[in-house]
Amino acid sequence: AGTGTFVGCAGLNTTDRGLELGYWIGEPHWKRGYATEAAHALVDLAFQKTSIQVLHASTRVINPASRRVIHKCGFQYAGQGMLNSIVAGQVPVERYRLDRKTWTSLRNWVHF
Repeated sequence: AGTGTFVGCAGLNTTDRGLELGYWIGEPHWKRGYATEAAHALVDLAFQKTSIQVLHASTRVINPASRRVIHKCGFQYAGQGMLNSIVAGQVPVERYRLDRKTWTSLRNWVHF
């Protein structure tokens, strides 16, 4: 980047399930590792700066690239559900969780 171009956004949000990782990368910037880099940084931030024991993430069922990002961060499948999308209304999602113990064992992130 460095050009002032908007690539996407990422953050941690409090939900009814607890703290949740979220990210969105614009299509022109897909397949460059931005989502994985942002997700790793936010996972580390969440566990280093809070006392949470579990971090949550969700991905649309139709988004295998997002699923790969979540798996690279060590999240484990926790079930399915529905998510309210501003753009698409209610959409089916897969839910994932990462506990502190697993994160601690993965602190030296292995990039695939």
